[in-house]
Amino acid sequence: MIRTNNKYKILVVDDEEKIIASVKNLFIDQPEIEIAGATSAIAALELFEKHRHQFALVLMDYKLPDQSGAEVTKAILKINPYQGRFF
Repeated sequence: MIRTNNKYKILVVDDEEKIIASVKNLFIDQPEIEIAGATSAIAALELFEKHRHQFALVLMDYKLPDQSGAEVTKAILKINPYQGRFF
């Protein structure tokens, strides 16, 4: 897994902020894991492009209001074909 600044970074993409908050709460006692969240496809792609080599994993909602999770994942894999992901 990719570590930056001694942390594993996970990008959580979901249009429901409570889902992102729940994932953050799961890892609250694990300082070596940092969670970044995006509530839209556009925000996720902007964040991923800016930090393309920092995310160890992308957790993707399959249904987003502006694009499907599959479409966003395809775009992410064009940026970094080796990116770990989970729907």
